[in-house]
Amino acid sequence: MPNIEAFNKLIEILESVPDTELDLASWRCGTTACVIGHAAYDPWFNKMGFRMVLCCVNVPEYVTETNRLSGWAAVDTFFDITDDESAFLFTLDAYITKKELMEICDKQQNEGKLSKFSVIRRAQQERNIRQLVIDRLREFVKKHQLGVE
Repeated sequence: MPNIEAFNKLIEILESVPDTELDLASWRCGTTACVIGHAAYDPWFNKMGFRMVLCCVNVPEYVTETNRLSGWAAVDTFFDITDDESAFLFTLDAYITKKELMEICDKQQNEGKLSKFSVIRRAQQERNIRQLVIDRLREFVKKHQLGVE
């Protein structure tokens, strides 16, 4: 059974995150972060053993008395979900298709903006990613609270 308490806390965090500070393309970059990045920097998650490890690349880590996991293994274990569920809930590809990215890229080319990051950022803003993620997380929690698989 997924860690419903953690999902509810994550929803609460995301509700207070401005759209401009959610970026599903990276764990953490400057003042923006993906869903997991925001969780890994939150004091409640940190107290539960889930945090961001600052090294050459920032990665989430989950530490228990007997385990130390990082990356997607940390996410899957902490939230008690599968790799497929992680991908469905937390990755950019689950919310924006390659076709949509290409359309936005074409728009940006016409405007003289070609940076990969600006294309991805605009795509997320146009799709209102933050709200889509919150809605998907709420549906996921509701489904598992009702015992529906």
